[in-house]
Amino acid sequence: MICVAALVIIVILKTINVKMVGMREPRPKEGIMRVRVDGKQCQGHGVCYMTSPDVFAPDEEDGHAHVLVDEVGSDLEQAAKEGAEACPERAITVE
Repeated sequence: MICVAALVIIVILKTINVKMVGMREPRPKEGIMRVRVDGKQCQGHGVCYMTSPDVFAPDEEDGHAHVLVDEVGSDLEQAAKEGAEACPERAITVE
């Protein structure tokens, strides 16, 4: 019962984007990049998906950007970086 409650709390905290001390997300494989769009910071200007349509696309409901692929390989690395740099709100992180 305690494990279930702890799991529910973790899911809730992750949902509201709270960083938990001592918990890290797994690192991507060698040569693979992870790209994220901060939904709270994105204003839906669309510059990222106009710049890099192979990496970013608009959300159908609100037009905010989302990433099309979970892990970006070397073939899309430059496009991911260009899309992130083009974002006027700096809502995109490339790791």
